Amino acid sequence: MKRILITGNGFDLNHYLPTSYGDIMNIYKYILSKEESFIFNFDNIYKECGWKYAKILERYKKFEFDTDLINEVRVILKKNLWFKFFLKEYNIETWIDFENKIEFVITKIYDSLIHFYYGRKSFSTSSVKISEYSEKLLITDESNNYRYDTVNMLEAFEVFNREGEGISRFKLGISKKYLVKREKGSAEGRYIDIDFTAIYNDLIKELEEFKRVFNLYFEIFVFPFYDNLKEQMDPDIFKLVSHHFTFNYTPTFEKFYNIDGCKTDFLHGRIEEGQNKIVLGVNEIPENGVGEKYFIPFTKYYQKLYLKCDYNFLTDFGGENVHFYFFGHSLDTSDKYYIDAVFDHLNYQLKNGRRDASTDNKITIIHHDDESRSRLLINLIAIRGQREIVELHQRGFLEFFLIDSPELKISLTSKRRSEFDITGFHL
Repeated sequence: MKRILITGNGFDLNHYLPTSYGDIMNIYKYILSKEESFIFNFDNIYKECGWKYAKILERYKKFEFDTDLINEVRVILKKNLWFKFFLKEYNIETWIDFENKIEFVITKIYDSLIHFYYGRKSFSTSSVKISEYSEKLLITDESNNYRYDTVNMLEAFEVFNREGEGISRFKLGISKKYLVKREKGSAEGRYIDIDFTAIYNDLIKELEEFKRVFNLYFEIFVFPFYDNLKEQMDPDIFKLVSHHFTFNYTPTFEKFYNIDGCKTDFLHGRIEEGQNKIVLGVNEIPENGVGEKYFIPFTKYYQKLYLKCDYNFLTDFGGENVHFYFFGHSLDTSDKYYIDAVFDHLNYQLKNGRRDASTDNKITIIHHDDESRSRLLINLIAIRGQREIVELHQRGFLEFFLIDSPELKISLTSKRRSEFDITGFHL
């Protein structure tokens, strides 16, 4: 029987690493608020992490920062359109919110370009085709099909510009630098097409710089913790884990536990010094036929293939009995592909093998409290349906354990029930 551990950012947070969305934004905002000559130290940086600061002091020794890297990140932060956009977004609390917002931005920019290209009435009361665009190339949205904050977002990425400040009446057009002008003929001097190549080049450059911002954050403010533990973690709690899949960019499991024979696959890429080998994008681009190929590099599947991420999720386990553990993963629909793969594997094994609760085939969801358990259960029901989740839970194939419960230690460390040891443990 294989034990497979699947981790999300909650795994890092459980080790009091400053890897939440709030941690990154708070620390970066703090850096930008100071003069270039300001001296950053362990205390003034990690106090920006709120309640975690006291826990960080308990678990880790203090260390110094690489000032050259801090100066490098300051330069990027001041000009990167993505970072400046997120500074103004106050409704983002989790990485799921963050990923959803990235997807919203990219797909809305693409959809808006297509609307302009075809002059669709769903975007505007005008049905102006691109060959008929005037010098200003502005369209009035009197129907208010776009929310005001959406228009602000479109303008923030400089692909579009706007005239007017009203909520229901404004003029929105594509920035002239992204338009193709007729040089000769009867339409000389008129704009006749959208330069998708130029738009793609600028947007992908901004996204790559934004990824660099992520890489630098982890290099500067997270990785030093791995070498500054006050007490080493007990690897025995995970000694029977045979494979580890992580949605994180960090090598936390490898660094802290180092289980012999246990391989880690990074499903969304990993942070590596000086390289942007992380997946950050959208699940799909609508198939509209115009400019679509230019936006394919923004998709997660393209980035996984291009960056040679670990893409063979569960393909090595065939018909083996597997006990899956989800630790610190949100189970959100953004990772539906992987969640479906786990449940499909379980159902296949139950259909073709033992169907009683003593089988080795199970899914264990590790949670922090009742609130997180409720949230995870809602997400699972939304993805797999209430009938399957209720049946698996009732029959003992799907279980929820508190992170510091003796039942979890039993499940992780015991090969047979006769070996159960219910002494408490803490990760």
